[in-house]
Amino acid sequence: MDFLGPIMNILPTLCNCTSNHIAIISHLQENLTSLRQTRHELENIRKDIRSRVELAEQQYRKRTNQVEGWLESVRLKLEKVDNMLQKGEREIQKKCLGSCCPRNCYSSYKLGKEVIKGTEAVKDLKNRGKEFESLDDISEKLPPAPVDEIPVDKTVGMGSILDEVWRCLDDRRVIIIGMYGIGGVGKTTLLKELNNKFIDNRLDFDVVIWVTVSKEVNLDGIQEVIRHKLQIPDETWKTKTDENGRATEIYRSLRGKKFVLLLDDLWERIALRDMGVPDLSYSQNGSKIIFTTRSEDVCDSMDAVVKKFELQCLPFEESFELFRQCVKEEVLNSHPEIPELAKTVAKECKGLPLALITIGRAMSNRRKPEEWRLKNACLLEKVGDSDDYVKMHDVLRDMALWLAAEKENKIFVFENQESIKKHGVATWKEAVRISLWGGSVKLFRETPFCPRLLTFLVRQTAVETFSRSCFQSMHAMKVLDLSENLYLTRLPTMLEMINLQYLNLSDTNIQELPIVASSLTKLRFLLLDGTTDLKAISEGVISSLSSLQIFSRVPTRNSQLNFQPFWNTTLLRELECLEEIEEISVTLFTVDAVFQFKSSPKLRSCVKRLVIKCKQGKELHLAETSSSVLSTGCFDNLHDLCIKMCLVKDLACRRYAAMLRFVFAVDCPLLEEIIPYEFSSSSEDPTMFKNLKQLNFRNLPLLKSICRVMHFPSLERIHVVRCPSLTKLPLDLLSENSSRISIFGRREWWDKLEWENSSMHQTALVSGLAAQSGSYNFPRIIVAYRLSDAPGYTYEATKFENMYVSSVLSNPI
Repeated sequence: MDFLGPIMNILPTLCNCTSNHIAIISHLQENLTSLRQTRHELENIRKDIRSRVELAEQQYRKRTNQVEGWLESVRLKLEKVDNMLQKGEREIQKKCLGSCCPRNCYSSYKLGKEVIKGTEAVKDLKNRGKEFESLDDISEKLPPAPVDEIPVDKTVGMGSILDEVWRCLDDRRVIIIGMYGIGGVGKTTLLKELNNKFIDNRLDFDVVIWVTVSKEVNLDGIQEVIRHKLQIPDETWKTKTDENGRATEIYRSLRGKKFVLLLDDLWERIALRDMGVPDLSYSQNGSKIIFTTRSEDVCDSMDAVVKKFELQCLPFEESFELFRQCVKEEVLNSHPEIPELAKTVAKECKGLPLALITIGRAMSNRRKPEEWRLKNACLLEKVGDSDDYVKMHDVLRDMALWLAAEKENKIFVFENQESIKKHGVATWKEAVRISLWGGSVKLFRETPFCPRLLTFLVRQTAVETFSRSCFQSMHAMKVLDLSENLYLTRLPTMLEMINLQYLNLSDTNIQELPIVASSLTKLRFLLLDGTTDLKAISEGVISSLSSLQIFSRVPTRNSQLNFQPFWNTTLLRELECLEEIEEISVTLFTVDAVFQFKSSPKLRSCVKRLVIKCKQGKELHLAETSSSVLSTGCFDNLHDLCIKMCLVKDLACRRYAAMLRFVFAVDCPLLEEIIPYEFSSSSEDPTMFKNLKQLNFRNLPLLKSICRVMHFPSLERIHVVRCPSLTKLPLDLLSENSSRISIFGRREWWDKLEWENSSMHQTALVSGLAAQSGSYNFPRIIVAYRLSDAPGYTYEATKFENMYVSSVLSNPI
């Protein structure tokens, strides 16, 4: 019986052990489910961390060793867990005795223990993964690449000079290299090519630094670019409170490095010491500085001896090859005339790469010969919605300045008073053209000496008057533009301007054109648009301008012309007696002036812009049936017609203006028809309205008809405001060309419009619905409802401004 005691003591332990083993076996299913769930949670954490790591790597960072090790551990653990789960599924399917007992208790027990340990291991990896929260937990900054690749377009004709500059990098005698040439010749492109060449051919340089300097030198910005490339820490940089301190820090970093500093677009000498760049003339480590500039003088002004390279324009063969690449072969082959036109355009670029590239790209979708002859090929960009306003592309401007400089035509452009003071008027003695432009420009005290000056532009300034001696040396001047100087009330003395051919006083507040102006016998252009305060033109002045070809005085967007009947008829009489007059733009204020104008075939044939503004108690008839007064060709030159505040019933004379583009009728209470039906019969010339672009009608209560339905190949826009009787438009919408027509009016007016046939009504209906939904992309017509009244005459009259440009261009001075 003595042996029973030990046995009895062992029994509880055996029971507990057996119970644990049985629990591991019997709970295998639950433990597998727990493992599967924990595995799923770990997998989600891994995906999140991996996504954050990939995002960090896109920000030029690299994953830490810890996160890399964790991801690898997770990968291996998940593979083991997947194997474990598969074995568990197979073990569960092997149960016997009604699926209660496993066939092999030992294997089930062993697998159960692995599942429990695996679950704990997965939980541990989960907890470790939660520690990777911040960007610095999962990644660290990469050291900067010695060279940053810069995108650059394909070049033509630069290979030889690129090779020459590259060879200088091995020459220890060459420390600084300067590349100079006119704007657009390819200096920046060549510098980019050099930068990128260092990627595969570093030549033992530790770092290549690119800095864009530009015209206004910003030393702080330059130092900031250099310190980022050198990876000077933020905490160190922030302690440097001035340029000298920052320069010292850059110097410390660069002193031990073999570096290349690329400085693009220097306009003047720059002190390398101020930037923090070591003096390379005492350094023997082979560091180099390469810069670009427009001026050879800048090359000569640098601290050390500079090896200079001049970049010149391309010969025609290479020019045309570059142009062809930009235009593309399919465009050049789209019409038999285009190849020759393309050569003509390329020649005009004078071998300037930037001009060739810019113009080539601008023409890359032009497949019609006429497009190669318009302003598109000249890089004249449209301003706003009108074709009448253009601006010169920067490339074309730079090229024009270069061509002028080649012919020793010095041009000065000042946009503020400070720049005038900085350079001083004493420098103007060699100037051929001067432009002062900007609201800060005021009267300068010094008397300029400009014997060579041909063109003087003083526009949109704060100038109020000119001294009596200001123009005394400008005997050669041909062009004087004082337009848009709203404070200018008095003209300068003109006795010295004996060769003046172009005078623009538009949008100034001058009050008188004095008798002394009659001495300008070579004047060809006199522009007085928007001169609101001009009360009088001395009698005999206009008739004395024997060379005058173009005269203009109409409203502009900035001002209206006041009622001035006392010299209206005198002006017309003097214009009529000028033998050279070709083009006039006038405002008629009285009925007498209107009839005087109508009775003069010469004035009618010369008029380009006509504004009639004469609301008096006398009804005005513009329509005449007499062929001696109005006949085909009598308004050959009329482009713009504005009738305002007139007691007129129709504008039948308008049918004789084949070149007419814009018609404005405003505040005419008796106007019923634009062109009466009997004057717009089917026998009329079908090209009668070929140039018409805009119709603008406002405050015309009786207007009921424009004309019969006709073809308007150039019509772009119709404005209708407060014309309740106008219920029909003269449009055959379905026969229009592919050009769009925009119709602006109020919703209630649109809803009352009547159409010639159902198909036209359907087209209008669809377009009207498009307008309501805000979509205007329909092929033939655009309709826009106005929620409020359309802009007034001041806006509409913007079409009048600067329409003399075409005449100026065709009559070069």
